[in-house]
Amino acid sequence: MKTKVGIVTITDGYNYGNRLQNYAFQTALERCGVSAETLQRRNYHDKLSLKLKTDIKYIIKILLFKNNEEPKRTRKKKFKQFNKENIHFSRYVLSNNKAPAGLASEYDCFFVGSDQVWNPMFPIITEDIENYFAMFAPKEKKFSYAASFGISEIPEEYKQRYSDYLKTFSAISVREDKGVDIVRSLSEAEAVSVCDPTLLLDKESWQKLMKKPDWITDEEAFIFSYFLGDPGNNVKKELDAYVKEKKYRIIRLESEFVKNKEISDKDAFSASPEEFLWLAAHSKAVVTDSFHACVFSIIFNRPFQVFERVALEKNNKMSSRLETLLEKFKLEGRMKPSKLEKKLLEEQLDTSLIEEVLGLERKKGMSFIKKCLTSANADQ
Repeated sequence: MKTKVGIVTITDGYNYGNRLQNYAFQTALERCGVSAETLQRRNYHDKLSLKLKTDIKYIIKILLFKNNEEPKRTRKKKFKQFNKENIHFSRYVLSNNKAPAGLASEYDCFFVGSDQVWNPMFPIITEDIENYFAMFAPKEKKFSYAASFGISEIPEEYKQRYSDYLKTFSAISVREDKGVDIVRSLSEAEAVSVCDPTLLLDKESWQKLMKKPDWITDEEAFIFSYFLGDPGNNVKKELDAYVKEKKYRIIRLESEFVKNKEISDKDAFSASPEEFLWLAAHSKAVVTDSFHACVFSIIFNRPFQVFERVALEKNNKMSSRLETLLEKFKLEGRMKPSKLEKKLLEEQLDTSLIEEVLGLERKKGMSFIKKCLTSANADQ
């Protein structure tokens, strides 16, 4: 019988990097010969009273502003279809720091990660923090893979809880170097930095998943702009001037949380995760503040420039994961704070160096996963 693994990660929302990292980690585990399922999570928006209010508001919006709501409805529909076709979800659901009875015995082991599963600045994390540390499982069954704190320092009010929770893991791996420091300082436990699951899969694997949007032609040359925060008017103007000069199209894709009236490109906003991959792979260059947009620029060898994103949550500075990523690939110069650098959009990446680093990172990541699986099986 195959080893059965439960994945604990963020399953809320319609974020491209989140869904693609979930798919990538599931695939990496399956390549180790195990069966992997993702535990679903129900957040406070899904509670009956709030859900009813949300549904009523949503229906009113559709009736009054049908055209503006259509891109969001289409995006949600495509994400749900992606989940249905590509993610193996468990029948077990986590919510409100409670786990179903019998969950721990249903799986041989659990991996927490990837994504910002330990970011205390996110309400979806803090409302269910015990489940995000898999407190329902015994230590011998608990591991983390590329779990991210997303910030450089844990707020004082969470330090003791994080210290207690981190000590309950058999082995810990995190996504950024500063995460290693956090684990050591809070729990004195050892942690290693490993690559994001999306980097465990090669370009060919992602090409098999990608899908060309039906609203773009093969002949179009375009810049792919994907910002989760606000790039600022200056960057927008500079980018508009650049694409006009080069006679490129600009495809702008915004965060799921953008207001309806601020959606600048309805076709792009409605893209599925598979179409997101195609846009990243076929662009002339990528302009972004997204960690995963940088990842796929690297995988697909696309020129890119990354801006530091300012999060909505106070003190939630999320640049540490980008710094670790860029340092690994010697691409620190790709991050610029507030001004568009044309040369970065035309300067090709050093593919030989990238392939060398990717090989090392994949070997390190898969070695950690296999070691954890061996440990879990030994304890059975």
